[in-house]
Amino acid sequence: MNSSIRSLAISFVLLVLARVEIGAQQSSPTLSVHLVLSSAKYLMGEPSDPITAELTIKNTGNQPIVTSAGFSQKPFHLFLIFVGPDGKPITAAEAGEGVHEGGPPKIVPVGNAYLQVEEIEILPIGFQKIITIPDLRAFYNLDKAGRYTVHALIPFRTYATFFTLESGNFASIDAFNFAGALQTETVRLSLIADADGDGYAFPEPDSRISGLPVPDCDDNSSAVNPGMSEIIGDGKDNDCNPTTPDAVEPETLTVQIRIPGTFKIGARGSFPVAILSSATFDATKIDPQSIVVEDAHIQVKGKGAPLASFEDVNKDGRLDLVVHVPRENMTLAAGDNQVVLTGKTIELPGNPNLNIRGVATIKVIP
Repeated sequence: MNSSIRSLAISFVLLVLARVEIGAQQSSPTLSVHLVLSSAKYLMGEPSDPITAELTIKNTGNQPIVTSAGFSQKPFHLFLIFVGPDGKPITAAEAGEGVHEGGPPKIVPVGNAYLQVEEIEILPIGFQKIITIPDLRAFYNLDKAGRYTVHALIPFRTYATFFTLESGNFASIDAFNFAGALQTETVRLSLIADADGDGYAFPEPDSRISGLPVPDCDDNSSAVNPGMSEIIGDGKDNDCNPTTPDAVEPETLTVQIRIPGTFKIGARGSFPVAILSSATFDATKIDPQSIVVEDAHIQVKGKGAPLASFEDVNKDGRLDLVVHVPRENMTLAAGDNQVVLTGKTIELPGNPNLNIRGVATIKVIP
């Protein structure tokens, strides 16, 4: 049926049948929704501490609202969306196909033609519905201690006009001026527990579980809580204080290096650097790939092997490490008078893990 025939049919109906019409609805519906919880903190899995919610729906405008039939009787308790501690959404287990807006349109006779229509409901000026949900855990799987958010998302349509037939009030399905969802503000809540039994509530302090004023940071391990001492190197935040270092920084050892006496800006090729061994330091235990000279890593060969060798540079009977650095990658500039080298020793049993640092003077020429 084309649009002109449909318009004629509707006009005919409005002339010969009882007509009910309201002014055009606003593009943004004047229906407000508001969600309130009884608390911001609940004991995990405790029936005596129910998560009670109140959802208020109100027509705040100065005219009735024409919407889909049965709107005021929707199962509003199933239109909440939680986001759990893992960041994943949680919807009601009962929310099936029939809960949300949709379904095939109804077809009614209009003169000698048929129109696709939707039954409508009129929400009068001042309409208000308050839905109290005694315990949201009856409908939503909230099985982890932690922080949650929740909001309501309610499917909703409005129509500018409607007409009356013997079988009821209807609006043409293509006459809606809003089709979407009403959304409440986001509400935050926490489910509190002490699953590991260490005396600290998680994720918020709660006097019903513990008199301790600070929360646990890991409710899966009794060895992790604010009362513990940090264990260096175990990879855990034992004391729940992220500012406490978990690892000891390797000792930095100052080493002696030798370099050419001058550096010409713009020159290409490799820049040799020797790291000297001593009576207390073995340069052969350095990891060549860790070496950085003035922001430049050492040069590599065809298969990616570092361009490095062991030589007795200063003829003291000890092998020194000689590496080559691409000159064009070094960040020396006019006025600089020193070269800084950093690196690390190879981690081997019995060989301490050390940072190394060496400085040598140089003359930079343009």
